[in-house]
Amino acid sequence: MNIKKIVNTYWRFLILLGTTILFALLFSYVLDFYLNDNVDKVYEATSNNFKKETETIFQQNSKNITDLISIISNSDELVDAVNTKNTKYFDSRMTKLLEYNKVFVGGYNLDKKLIFYGKKRIRVIDFVPEKKFSELYVNKHIRYYVKNEDGVFEVFGTILNTSDDPAKEKAPLGYLFLVRILDQGYVDYIGNLTHSKTQLLTDTTSTSEISSKLIRSEINLKDSNNNVIAKMCFDREFDLNFSLGIKNILIVLLLSILSVVFLGYLLNKWFFDPLKIVTSFLATGDRNAINKLKKYGGEFRYISKLFQINIRQKEQLILSKNIAEENGELKSAFLANLSHEIRTPMNAIVGFSDLIKGQNISDEERNEYLMIINKSGHDLVSIIEDLIEMSKIDANQVAPKICEVDLNKCFKELQESIAITIPSNKKIELHIIPSKRSLTQLILTDEIKLKQIMLNLIGNAIKFTDFGSVSFGFEINEIERTIELTVKDSGKGITKEGLQYIFDRFRTVDSNSTAKASGLGLGLAISKAYIQLLGGAVIVDSVVGLGTVFVVTLPFEYADPKSIVLLETKNNVSISSGNEIILIAEDNDINFILLKKILSARNYTIIRANNGQEAVDMCKGSQEINLVFMDIEMPVMDGIKAFENIKNLKPNLSIIAQTAHASIEDEERMLSLGFDSYITKPLKKEKIFELLDTLL
Repeated sequence: MNIKKIVNTYWRFLILLGTTILFALLFSYVLDFYLNDNVDKVYEATSNNFKKETETIFQQNSKNITDLISIISNSDELVDAVNTKNTKYFDSRMTKLLEYNKVFVGGYNLDKKLIFYGKKRIRVIDFVPEKKFSELYVNKHIRYYVKNEDGVFEVFGTILNTSDDPAKEKAPLGYLFLVRILDQGYVDYIGNLTHSKTQLLTDTTSTSEISSKLIRSEINLKDSNNNVIAKMCFDREFDLNFSLGIKNILIVLLLSILSVVFLGYLLNKWFFDPLKIVTSFLATGDRNAINKLKKYGGEFRYISKLFQINIRQKEQLILSKNIAEENGELKSAFLANLSHEIRTPMNAIVGFSDLIKGQNISDEERNEYLMIINKSGHDLVSIIEDLIEMSKIDANQVAPKICEVDLNKCFKELQESIAITIPSNKKIELHIIPSKRSLTQLILTDEIKLKQIMLNLIGNAIKFTDFGSVSFGFEINEIERTIELTVKDSGKGITKEGLQYIFDRFRTVDSNSTAKASGLGLGLAISKAYIQLLGGAVIVDSVVGLGTVFVVTLPFEYADPKSIVLLETKNNVSISSGNEIILIAEDNDINFILLKKILSARNYTIIRANNGQEAVDMCKGSQEINLVFMDIEMPVMDGIKAFENIKNLKPNLSIIAQTAHASIEDEERMLSLGFDSYITKPLKKEKIFELLDTLL
């Protein structure tokens, strides 16, 4: 059906072509009729425009002389020359100027006496009738024409005034006339300006017929009595050959029609045929049509490539859709798992808290319940920290903090801290794999992230190993300057399918692969993000039933031996007397009570500020405060602003920042601001007393 539509489109094109030809012929006929009918109107309009043009140019040319005489007549020296009959002034100052403009001059005093005149060819006195003086006295300026046996002359007259009267509002001080002859040079000059053939006709009674190929403009030249004494005649060619234009249009139309017919043939071959193939492919999806389309080259070859891309994109879209659906299921499972993981410790915290409130429990049961609540609280904090860390990784807010690291010491600390966390029901041996080559130098890397990577990998190995061993260690590759971190376990192993997504978020190994396990499925995802952040890579090898091996490769550099500073271990920590005054700046009542109860184990005097401003005022008014716990988020004045004000008052007062922001970056920010130390919520009693023993 689509192919039929294309064929119909081709015939529609032919019909359109025929209609265009008929329209072109009709247009030619109407155009010929219209042009012939309007030729007189066109001639009349053109003639009127020509008359306006010639009159404007002619009048402007005379205005130039009018402006000249107006400038000359406002000269104090000229007025003095007329009144004193100083003809030498005229001969020395004005003759050359006037001759340059091809005019002749005559100056009269108020008694109408000719004082001086041009001595070339004419006498100005012959061109000024008596009555013109009276007219000039009233009108300030006059212009008229004179005709005699020498030719036709244009006469300009104005009154004389001093330079302080340019508007000629005062009484005249004399008269000035300029005369120019309208000779052949003048006529030719005007003809050039108007782009026409120009004549000066002195016989005003004779008339001549105007050719249809000319347009004419005539300007009457009048004498002092307003009689026409001559005419300026302008002729310009005007040939409207409409018939020739119509023939040219018809020829162009004919050639255009032939071109369109030939174009139709080419369109059928180059466009409609491949378009049929395109329609066939869209209708049937036949991939052989793509190969046929490539033979036509040009844009259709490009279209064939687009079809191929479209096919691949469609296949990719289907795959992406399946992945998206799978991810949706994974996120749903993750949210369900998150709810379970959060509710589990919360259930223990709330449940055992209620049991402790009971009256009929022994001290042993109370201590057991408190241990469970404490462990559940730490588990809950761990879950929250994983979520926050993953969010910071997504927001690119995590950066490596390179420092000097003793790998041997680092791995020993890992063994000691992890060993005590192994559940008692798991028969697992945890040991360090000895390095083939001993490392005696410090290296440069991010110790915190390296430990976190190892903690996650080792913790994951312990989680999926019920008995046997979990071992870890490192090897140094001097040639490539890399560290190979290895974690091995003898657990149940991971299937090949499971290996494909163990580093994906929201994924945990389920019972269909190796074992059921708790957790959000973020630990390995965070580890991989840290590994990539440090410029490394990770590979996994696993055999179901035998165990799994993780190998992490990280680049490193040796620390400069000159920069290493050996720190003496503090064996004797100064213990405070217990009589010190400690200010707690905390707006939250529960947090204040908790910290106060922790500090009550020693004989400290505790005072409280509910906001930053109160803390500043209390430090300003008391000299006995020995240390301040400063909450960062407080009303009225925040902790940072309060810290700055207190340090200005008491630079040596120890101030510890306490905040719920628990990242490494937050700790570094607090220390960079000048805080003496930093603790995070939830508060740890051991950490607090360690800081107090150091600062007090």
